[in-house]
Amino acid sequence: MGGYNSRNHRSKNYLFIGDIGDNRALRKSITVYKVAEPDLTSQRPKEIDVLQSIELFYEDGARDAEALLYDTQTNELIIVTKRDQRSRVYAASLKDTQGSITAELKLVGTLQIEPLATDIPQMRSYLHYITAADQHEDGSVVIKNYFRTWRYTNPEGLPLKQLLTQNKPQQLPYLLEQQGEAIGFGSDSNTYFTTSECADDGTSHIPQPLYRYTLNRVTPE
Repeated sequence: MGGYNSRNHRSKNYLFIGDIGDNRALRKSITVYKVAEPDLTSQRPKEIDVLQSIELFYEDGARDAEALLYDTQTNELIIVTKRDQRSRVYAASLKDTQGSITAELKLVGTLQIEPLATDIPQMRSYLHYITAADQHEDGSVVIKNYFRTWRYTNPEGLPLKQLLTQNKPQQLPYLLEQQGEAIGFGSDSNTYFTTSECADDGTSHIPQPLYRYTLNRVTPE
């Protein structure tokens, strides 16, 4: 599962919710749903209508992925894969239509991240297991695996597929989590949040903390 919030696209806010996971790379296609961002100021439950169902096909066969972004400049969905030797970046051009559509995910390159000299073998093995990504309104992007988080600054306003495949990101502070698979920006691109899947001890789910990072400070929420 992946998700992305698209702000100020045609003066409205949307959410893209992706059913994109595929651990064994067996699925013929994956699906992303576009919905209007709900009003969070209301305390009453509200049914969310799907504005568009987008069926996606990888041009070179099924992949597992958990990181989904939307590029407002190019009207493209961007997916970063999880289980490849180097994380692949795919882009799918969308049509300005409503209802169900299909689109092809085209390979545009790989992430330019490298292990540190101090990394233990497990960290090297899981370097390209990208579990989450998010984009700030200023064009910055954060990504993470199980052990590290990175940020791409984007002062030139590059298209996301170019930013991710041509630039090297800055490594960010990160506390190791049980199974950290979520990251998101705060109100500014120097603040970000991470959390883990609920751990399961075999008898019950164990809620995990939400961490807030601001520059070099980290605070459990």
